[in-house]
Amino acid sequence: MSRPLVKSKAGKSFDLGDQHYRSKMERNVARYLRFLKETKQIKDWSYEKVRFDFIQWKHRGVTSYKPDFEIIENSGVVKYYEVKGFMDDKSQVKLNCMARYYPDVLVVVIDAKVYRSIRTLKGAIRNWE
Repeated sequence: MSRPLVKSKAGKSFDLGDQHYRSKMERNVARYLRFLKETKQIKDWSYEKVRFDFIQWKHRGVTSYKPDFEIIENSGVVKYYEVKGFMDDKSQVKLNCMARYYPDVLVVVIDAKVYRSIRTLKGAIRNWE
């Protein structure tokens, strides 16, 4: 008998191991990245692995930023995904700080529009919620 997938916003899902995700969107993006790795379209990925500090710059109370996902392309290029169903002020400040203080770091925002394009692959991705 299989265990049910998590149906709440935040939580773990049996197919993603012990990792806690903050939303269903994040869990599905993790499944998408797992799919890309399994099909050798990317080298690797991880969840909330890296933190960028802004302590010396501190803008509007923001002292650091931890992207949702780190992706290592097959070429070795590293980029980051930030999953956002909606953009709040604090998140926008963090992204602005990244652009200003870490201009060589590529951060891709997975917003509702990008998520919808990923969702078109849900038939090929195991356990999509």
